[in-house]
Amino acid sequence: MAMPTDLELLDFDTDRMPKWDEVRARRLLQELPELYRNHLAVAHCLAWTADNLDRQGGPGSKDREGYQRALRDTSARLRQGDYLPGAVLYRQRWPENT
Repeated sequence: MAMPTDLELLDFDTDRMPKWDEVRARRLLQELPELYRNHLAVAHCLAWTADNLDRQGGPGSKDREGYQRALRDTSARLRQGDYLPGAVLYRQRWPENT
């Protein structure tokens, strides 16, 4: 199975991502190509899941909204590279490795 192209992986709405930096994203594609592409693909899956929860039913509306918000937040952090080695969340979790 082929991975989506970089153009497809970077095709998402950045309006609600105040820390989005396209130049950084392009740099991450060069520096950590496999890992960052994987994070981008997972982010798309999480966002897709959040968008489709309303159609699938499931938890009550307040629980569903919280779950959707968590999925979208995690998706944004993956897209911003926050979980990559050397990034802010990585350094906070493992400061001795930075």
